[in-house]
Amino acid sequence: RGLGDVYKRQAYGVAVDGTGVYVVGYDKVGGDERWRIEKRSLLGLVLIWTVASDPSIRSDWADDVAVYGTGVYVVGSDRVLVNARWRIERRSPANGALLAAPAVSNPSAGDDVAEDVAVGPTGVYVVGYDRVGGDARWRIEKRSLLGVAPIWAAVSDPSGGTDVAADVAVDGTGVYVVGYDMALGNARWRIEKRTL
Repeated sequence: RGLGDVYKRQAYGVAVDGTGVYVVGYDKVGGDERWRIEKRSLLGLVLIWTVASDPSIRSDWADDVAVYGTGVYVVGSDRVLVNARWRIERRSPANGALLAAPAVSNPSAGDDVAEDVAVGPTGVYVVGYDRVGGDARWRIEKRSLLGVAPIWAAVSDPSGGTDVAADVAVDGTGVYVVGYDMALGNARWRIEKRTL
């Protein structure tokens, strides 16, 4: 991201189910970065379908994907409002069509970036950062499975510097979030367990 025209396509996230491999990232077809989502076969990685999402005339990118019985969930950022905001899409595993209107989260006037997604029986968990207060702080959201509507949001801001939640996993006992914080002035691992 942000490296100019040297990179025309980049893949950032991958998920798999019994029907295929889902890959997300961006391409620059049409000039600006836009979301690119592909489904490929399990054997041979043959392309099954590809869809693009280009909500703005600026840089938009998909960072991660998760697949569940209720759909394919893609998270990333768009720049519809100039600054980056979270974007969450629920798509069909059969053909990539949208199954719900895209959901957005824009808590600050700065760049807010969704980094990762996990799905469980009670919801969709998205992590990344927002810039409420100026510096980057962890942001965790739980959203509904079908309409990706917000259920709750939580934040963690352990330092006055850049703190980023980078990955999330979920099981029946909780939500596990990992990333880094700058509480000691240098980046250090941070791991949180949160309730469902």
